[in-house]
Amino acid sequence: MHITDYGMIPNYENRAGIPARVTAVHKERYQIVCDYGETYARLKTREYYVDGEAFPTTGDFVMVEYGVETSHDATLKLINRGDTWHDVEDAVTRTAAAGVLCGAHLILGLPGEDMEHFVTTAKRISALPLHTVKMHQLQVIKGTRLAQMYAAGEVTLKQWTADEYIDVCIEMLKHLRSDLAVERFVSQSPDGLLICPRWGLKNYEFTNRLNNKIKARRVSQGSDA
Repeated sequence: MHITDYGMIPNYENRAGIPARVTAVHKERYQIVCDYGETYARLKTREYYVDGEAFPTTGDFVMVEYGVETSHDATLKLINRGDTWHDVEDAVTRTAAAGVLCGAHLILGLPGEDMEHFVTTAKRISALPLHTVKMHQLQVIKGTRLAQMYAAGEVTLKQWTADEYIDVCIEMLKHLRSDLAVERFVSQSPDGLLICPRWGLKNYEFTNRLNNKIKARRVSQGSDA
């Protein structure tokens, strides 16, 4: 059975991964149907609210995308990601071969990474058959393992100002393939949960500041790819 048989609108614009529909819920595991069959999925680190509901339920349409975060295996192991860069390459390649558009999600500022790591990830991402990419700064959230490690001095994190992080975003843009749609540069967690960084900027304010710097420097996406 095809996903359109479940009522998906044919002209639905897929911009961030694989369109799918939840067909059953088994505790924390979701049975879904997408363009190339049925499979299982689970929620990752973010909840999406629709009509006041905190979690997807049977009949909801969802988007499936790859939470890559970084291309460096040492970092993936440190943050308990559970997969490797090779796994990402394999998954994205097989998805593209099936004719499905897909995107990647990146986090900039993970423990132990610097500009060289970020640029390498940008280049590796650009070499994959991806269509979109989202990225945002690492945020330390209260009650998480990262917050505990940060408080105990077990990890050293980048203490960027907003303008310093903008410079990182611009460098990433220069090394990302020019036809990749960059859908996000920044994220903002609830004030009561966020430990750092605390920039006091709304997402649109950050994006405006970023765009102004891009124009002032005459930066082109993919110029160093």
